[in-house]
Amino acid sequence: MVAKKTHIALIFVEGETDEEFYKRICNEKFKGIPKKIKNLKGNFNINKKIVDKAYQHSIENPNDTFDVHICIDQEKLGAPPCVLVKSVTEGSTK
Repeated sequence: MVAKKTHIALIFVEGETDEEFYKRICNEKFKGIPKKIKNLKGNFNINKKIVDKAYQHSIENPNDTFDVHICIDQEKLGAPPCVLVKSVTEGSTK
């Protein structure tokens, strides 16, 4: 029997406080959409963590397709984002 494909929202958050905060927002904004929230436990090496956790999720859940949502805060107002989207989409861990 072929397993059914599931499309989910894979949501990455920075820490425990963010996990609680974004869980409430995601439950409201992603109603009816399967979702998994992954805590990155800090924003150091953020690009590597996102790629590694997304890859790990794809290995552990081969029937899932997913959209990645990154929910982190910037430490300084107006600072450039600490997540390099191009690196993440290309699979770079630098």
